[in-house]
Amino acid sequence: MLYVESRKSSRRVDPATRTPLLEKLEEQGLTPLIRSARLHAYEQAMPAPEHARELERTVAAQAESEGGAVYVPGDVFCFDDFALFVIFRGAEDEGTGTRAGIIYEPGTADPRLKLDSFCRNIDDALEGLRGENGAGLMDAAAPGNEAWQAHEASVPAG
Repeated sequence: MLYVESRKSSRRVDPATRTPLLEKLEEQGLTPLIRSARLHAYEQAMPAPEHARELERTVAAQAESEGGAVYVPGDVFCFDDFALFVIFRGAEDEGTGTRAGIIYEPGTADPRLKLDSFCRNIDDALEGLRGENGAGLMDAAAPGNEAWQAHEASVPAG
């Protein structure tokens, strides 16, 4: 059996900030599974693998300019006995904000502590991006100005 817990924040991370946020989380030791797989595919497709990030930026910009699906709706971070996830929601979704969560087995030690730490890592990464690129990076309050709230998942009856 697996358990899921999540937290939500009304902070909205704009599409242009999502990939840099994942890069910051990777610098903190959290490897985003979906992005890593995508970059690996781009490295295989490019004649020079070092251009994979450039291709990623180009594809993301094209997806955004064409008004299609958001290029980075979220990502997953896998560990031995649990997985963390982040889901970015914006104007294109019902509601706005960011959701972070953990999927874990009954034997996982301190899952709530791991989730709280992950939420802090997201806040720290956003603060780092704000410091590097200026206040216009996000269209929401500065990290740390609000707490992550418990998110009650809706479960269909039956």
